[in-house]
Amino acid sequence: MLDLGTPGEPDAAVCAWPQVVRCRDGVWRLYYHSLDPARMVFVVCLAESADGLTWSKRGEILGAGAPGAFDAGGVGTRHVIEHEGHYLMFYEGVGRDGYRSIGLATSADAVHWDRQPGAEADGSVFAHAPRGSGRWDAFAVGTPCIVPLPDGAFRLYYVGSNETPGGFADEMAMRHQIGLALSDGPDYTVWRRW
Repeated sequence: MLDLGTPGEPDAAVCAWPQVVRCRDGVWRLYYHSLDPARMVFVVCLAESADGLTWSKRGEILGAGAPGAFDAGGVGTRHVIEHEGHYLMFYEGVGRDGYRSIGLATSADAVHWDRQPGAEADGSVFAHAPRGSGRWDAFAVGTPCIVPLPDGAFRLYYVGSNETPGGFADEMAMRHQIGLALSDGPDYTVWRRW
């Protein structure tokens, strides 16, 4: 259905973690991420379809953040929802050191995205637990899944992982577990761990 890009395209290495959203304009949009081999950063790419079966690629729509940012190594898994007339993308930001936090981008058309600064010390909206704390999610919080609630609040389900002596190179030794955070009422930029 969707093949790798040609050499030089941002999705030449891999097309992974798809999410399909049928947008209010009737277009099916497939968000996926890749590791751009030229820049060695994770990027979010987009393909569109009129029927959900035949797809045309639009290319990269969200790449690495600024140098030193929590997402300077790129953007991995994400969850896109429509909320109050615009679109929200909660995404796993990858730091150059491999640590991961969750960021937020917004869009009016589900194609062009703007990063939103978060209140966490690293600039994200939901950060991994402090380094060296020994907590179960001190290395990474990612793979976000956002659930809007009837009272206007949100739930954020996520995958967390602990630190290991080898860092990301030791990923198979990490424990990956599922966590839950609750929004501060309708404010989806402030979260507390449940």
